[in-house]
Amino acid sequence: MSGVILVFADCTAPSAKGDFAFAGQIARDLAVMVWQNYPDVRLILTSSREGMPNYVSLYASPEEGVVDIEGVRIEICALDTFDPRGEPVIGFIQANPCKLASGELIRRVVMPETRMAIVRNSNQYFFEDIKKISEDVVHFLAASQMHVYPYFDDDSVSVSTAGFMEAQWGLPHIATMPSQALTPSVKPEQPWGVCYFKDEGITETLFAYSQYISLSSQPLQILIGNFDEYMPPVTDDLVERFKTLSPTFTVFTFYHALNNNDFRHLMASCPSTLVGVTGVSSTLEAIASGKLPYYQYLYKNRHFSASWLTAVREQSIDAAPEMRERLFAFSSRLFAPKPLESAEYDAMHRDLRDATLVDNLQKVHQKTFAAANGRLGARLLGFFDRPSALVSERQYRVACERLRRIGDTAPPTASQALRRAAALGYGLEARIILLHCPGIINHQDTTHSYRTALHWAVINQHLDVLRMLVRAGASPLIADKFGKTALDYAGTIPAKGSQCSMMSLLEQELKALESSPASSSDPASLMHH
Repeated sequence: MSGVILVFADCTAPSAKGDFAFAGQIARDLAVMVWQNYPDVRLILTSSREGMPNYVSLYASPEEGVVDIEGVRIEICALDTFDPRGEPVIGFIQANPCKLASGELIRRVVMPETRMAIVRNSNQYFFEDIKKISEDVVHFLAASQMHVYPYFDDDSVSVSTAGFMEAQWGLPHIATMPSQALTPSVKPEQPWGVCYFKDEGITETLFAYSQYISLSSQPLQILIGNFDEYMPPVTDDLVERFKTLSPTFTVFTFYHALNNNDFRHLMASCPSTLVGVTGVSSTLEAIASGKLPYYQYLYKNRHFSASWLTAVREQSIDAAPEMRERLFAFSSRLFAPKPLESAEYDAMHRDLRDATLVDNLQKVHQKTFAAANGRLGARLLGFFDRPSALVSERQYRVACERLRRIGDTAPPTASQALRRAAALGYGLEARIILLHCPGIINHQDTTHSYRTALHWAVINQHLDVLRMLVRAGASPLIADKFGKTALDYAGTIPAKGSQCSMMSLLEQELKALESSPASSSDPASLMHH
């Protein structure tokens, strides 16, 4: 297996990073596995141009175009600008699709033999027939990402859900952070509690923080959240409010945000058993570190908490009946909406003072987590590692049908379809047609202009199609009925979105082709360039 696997994430909420963290975890797991077994496979994290800064803000970036995810270097590149340069895209993963990649961008990079994987995070609905979920997701994507999914059959598309249940595919590998690796700038000088909540209403959120402060029983409280929205800026009034609600605690440190690495280190080395968290990723990271999550219930993540509690009940089946019920009630309070009602808050206080109960619940949580941790990457790799199907007759028919014009009494011939695809900038259709009929790459339109597909790609400034055609062996020296070659047209047409002329870009591709070990006499291999 060789080529590129793209892992895509984007989000409609500008400040939300959960989907990007999920994509990063998937990419890291796959990278470790493929580099051990398939050194010719590249893993690339991608997003829209607007989404790319989220990766850099989450992870250390040792150099441009690279992020370091727990010691694994992963390439990053915007989907808009990605060019595989000779390597087939063997896999395209959409991680918990929130804000979808445009169908046009996907079609620009995928190949006829690409495998498409949609991986839903563990906060997605799953309590129903898996086949029905898959059909619904593919139907939604097919309507949103136009002209992509009709080309891929059931064997080439996978819809899976991360999570803890048997029908789910498990989790990305989430490691415990070593406490000695704390960044000095965020290393507290006394025992601390740490709590990160989203703004779900000023009164409720501040009360939830106050409950955590009291329950965690630490002299220093590191509170992370959008405090500027509550009381801009953080003032003595805010501190006094916390002191009033929790009078024994006097030291507070406020952060608007922390990078993922620092936050995880703070949780992992926190002296408190209890940490305040929100969202799927930070909750799982807390559990991985052996902490009990004082979880901020969010309606959009309701399926995550439901599936977790279901799995906890299953994993505690060996406990005595009374202990099993106490464990489930304790875990349910941890995952209940915050702030807790008065009776539940008092019960939580009692639970946390019972060392045996706390120890047993930590063990059940660890057992539940361990059963799913790290399984997702292996399942995905198994999907990509299956033998690729050849370009099917069905794909070819779908491509030709899409290129049919109003008034046509029949689908276009292969050479007509290729020229139309080049004129319209339809790279995926052009790849399918050429793989099905490689000998037509330089066919001319003998009824009208005598132009080739390359003529039309140059004239209409479709750079991706131009690159693909040249790399597949298209000749730039064939003249049309006006005596002009593709090179002639390239010399007079500016390149769309570039300071260069089409001529200079065409010459760059021809020079790159000359130095390539692949031969233009092998169009099937060059299709991946």
